[in-house]
Amino acid sequence: NVRLILADSIMKAFGTPSDLKHIKDYVVNEPDNITKNLINMYGKTFIPPNPNIPIPEMIDSLDSYADQLFQFGWIKDESKYEEYKDRTENLSGLFQQNKIQDVCTNLNWILSNAQSQRGSTSLTQEGYKFLFYYTGYIKENIEKEFGACK
Repeated sequence: NVRLILADSIMKAFGTPSDLKHIKDYVVNEPDNITKNLINMYGKTFIPPNPNIPIPEMIDSLDSYADQLFQFGWIKDESKYEEYKDRTENLSGLFQQNKIQDVCTNLNWILSNAQSQRGSTSLTQEGYKFLFYYTGYIKENIEKEFGACK
């Protein structure tokens, strides 16, 4: 099915929150039930791809994703959004100042909170996936370049 292949290709090539949002919005109006079910299943199993970009760009993307997740209702609680946003905004400055352990502290906070709020009234599964996996990718790259986070 061309529509399923297209959805899969978009998410593998780009895999941003807005891409997933477009697919989720589209599938509501998909006329073919088999295609609709397959795309829905794909959306449930989707994991954001690990981008091949420098760490500062990944940090900027994560900060932008926090805004999108709140806008899409995937971070449902404004106070939780503000907590994530504070952490994502701080990452860039901390990284530029070479305060790697502080970067690690913020990354670990995001990972821990995303995990504990996963599928709750505060954070949808979609929000969790982008916060958790993307933060994990940043942490992996930090540890490759600077050594393990404490």
